[in-house]
Formats: sequence, structure tokens, C-alpha cells
Amino acid sequence: MGRIHTNEPITSFVFCGDSGGNITLAVSLSYSIRVFSMKAYSLLHTIQLAELRTNKTPITTMHAHPIFDNFVLVSSENQIWLMHLSCEATLRVYSAREIAEGVRIEGQFSPCGICVSWNMGHSRVLVCDSTKVASQTTS
Repeated sequence: MGRIHTNEPITSFVFCGDSGGNITLAVSLSYSIRVFSMKAYSLLHTIQLAELRTNKTPITTMHAHPIFDNFVLVSSENQIWLMHLSCEATLRVYSAREIAEGVRIEGQFSPCGICVSWNMGHSRVLVCDSTKVASQTTS
């Protein structure tokens, strides 16, 4: 058993991995994501999200993709970021003009991984197709 420590508060975490036993733990801090190996309990890399720090919109939640091991949805106030953890890349940012600044939303993948949805706090859900980005990245 091991422990993972950070100098900042952890806002969320998700386990990602494959059937070969390569399990990682993605931990979100306010303005960055740290990816740890669960075999060695060691830090693999840190993804700095400078745009979030500049806009002072910290990460609120994170969800793992149900099919693609390295994809996560990062929620930050009124935006959802589709990220590839291994490449340390932002693949897509979901936002809409109708989402007012300061409104906190939480993005989630559908169980099949095709759709990204989020509730904007007043009984409305927006849905987008995530397969276009995923198929371009994994091929």
C-alpha cells in the first residue's frame, strides 16, 4: 500500500487503465492534473493548465472515459475540457455562450462513451459527440 501526497487540495481523482494492468491515477488540483503510476506509486507527469490559472477558474471535477483509457473530462466552472492524459493535450473544449460566467457545470461521458453531457443547473442538458475527437486521436 502506498500514499500519494500533494501540496495543494485535491479537487477530484479518477483511475484509468487497461486490461494489461497499467493502472494510473489522475489527480486534479486547482490548476493542474498529476498522473501517477499505481504500480510504483510514483508521479509520471504533471499537466499544467495555465489558461485555468489565468482565468481563475479552478478544476471542479474530472471523469474518466469508459472506453479510451487516457481520456478524461475536466470540468471547470462553465467549460468542459476533453483531455488526453498520455499526450498531455487538450483535445476539445466544450462551452457555450449561453452558459453564464460563474455557473458551475459538471461534464460526464455517456456509458458507451459516445456523448458528453452536462447539466447547467436549471434542468437543461447539452449533449455533444465525443467519438469524432477520439477516433482521430487513437487511429
